[in-house]
Amino acid sequence: SPNVEKWFGWTAAELKGRPVLENVHPDDLEAISEWIGQLLETPGADATTECRYQCKDGHYKWIEIRGTNLSRDPDIQGLLGSYRDITERKRSELTLKTRAKELEQFNRLMTGRELRMLELKQDINALCRKLGEKEPYSPAATAEEST
Repeated sequence: SPNVEKWFGWTAAELKGRPVLENVHPDDLEAISEWIGQLLETPGADATTECRYQCKDGHYKWIEIRGTNLSRDPDIQGLLGSYRDITERKRSELTLKTRAKELEQFNRLMTGRELRMLELKQDINALCRKLGEKEPYSPAATAEEST
């Protein structure tokens, strides 16, 4: 396909005769091999998966692959596949996951600080009562903060 050169930098001549999985990221090879095996088992099956595919310059792009088993089609007699670049989507998903984790950590930190502040106000009020001094924090305000 002309898109292979446009997207990944490889010419058709460079890829001809090479194993189809050669440029799949090593961490994705097992899953892709299983996906292809399952697709081959069922004529007419249609399935989609994702993997990283190495470009000629050495970096990887995320692609979504849709495959159809056309082994019973006399013109095809094999798998027919199409792919699309999903690198930006994968980057956005990773950023979303990272930001959500940061927010969760920040929320835990802030909740802990708020609870500690409440405890300190209550301790200060208790010490002031013990010393016969006026409480600097109203009991109603510290009770509202704890709910």
